[in-house]
Amino acid sequence: MKTLSNLPTLSEQIIAFADLRDFHRKICRSLTQVDLFEFLSRYYSLVESVIEPTDGRIIKFIGDAVLLIFPASNPGHALDTLRKLKAGTDLFLSQTHAESRLCIKAHIGTVATGMVGKGELERFDIFGLAVNEAALLPQGEWVLSDELQKRAAVQSAQPGRTK
Repeated sequence: MKTLSNLPTLSEQIIAFADLRDFHRKICRSLTQVDLFEFLSRYYSLVESVIEPTDGRIIKFIGDAVLLIFPASNPGHALDTLRKLKAGTDLFLSQTHAESRLCIKAHIGTVATGMVGKGELERFDIFGLAVNEAALLPQGEWVLSDELQKRAAVQSAQPGRTK
């Protein structure tokens, strides 16, 4: 039975998926398993170094994909962080001669957040329609939902508001 301490929390978040274009075809097939492990370890470290100093949160890594969230209160800051992540990752990919680019899809909406799982597998996660809507955005290197674009535009138009 769930206790009050581990019930989900509803909050509005910016949900972002980041993954490497053609990962299987262009990267996995060209590396040994050990080299792939080392490549992904370096990539994960890069993502962590960009996200850790911000108010963003890495929810999980899934192979070459990363699920991230940011507070909905500052879309400009979230988008700046995602741009920095894309630029840093694209530079890393070019330096490693990987024929790939980081693709980012982002949306804004209400999600349920909290701890799931049991024992050592217990972890923080997010669920909700907005997560699925973010995942189902069209493919591309930089794809923002209409709602997120509107919120970012409204924020940047407010006097005295910084990114």
